[in-house]
Amino acid sequence: QLALNNQLVNTVTTMFNAMFSGQTTVDIAIKQDNLPLTVLADTRVVNSTTIEITLNTAALTGSSQELIVSTLLHEMIHGMFDARKLTANDLLVWNEAFQHQVMSSAYVDPMVAALTEIFPALPLNEAIALGWGGLQGTISWNNMATQDPVAFNQMLLDADQYKTQNAKGTRCQ
Repeated sequence: QLALNNQLVNTVTTMFNAMFSGQTTVDIAIKQDNLPLTVLADTRVVNSTTIEITLNTAALTGSSQELIVSTLLHEMIHGMFDARKLTANDLLVWNEAFQHQVMSSAYVDPMVAALTEIFPALPLNEAIALGWGGLQGTISWNNMATQDPVAFNQMLLDADQYKTQNAKGTRCQ
């Protein structure tokens, strides 16, 4: 039902349209498998119009829906970068570290907006914490840690509460 909300569609569509201007269709296949426990998900571009996201069953079982959706958003952005690179024959190396730098500087806010639209009761500070998931070690991440260590540590604690065995969020079965 929330996926039909015009605002949600616009937030997600804006992000995708900016990345895939002129392209008619991009399919996203979502599957589950066991990956290393340190990895919540993995993305693979099958071709310029098909992105495959594998959610880590071992790491996400018992996690919150909010964490899983933020992980999907993060992985969809990886897929958009990879598919766009493939389509444009871009010679620039778009490895994961580079993609994370771009995400941390330009895509956290759209992820936070999407999370708060999908989960209207999600407090903004916790949506921000989830939106920063997986972006550890980026310049923006390190700047936050240095500029306001107390707020930064609170953000880490907020995000952790949505993981397996913790209290916040809507738990998956």
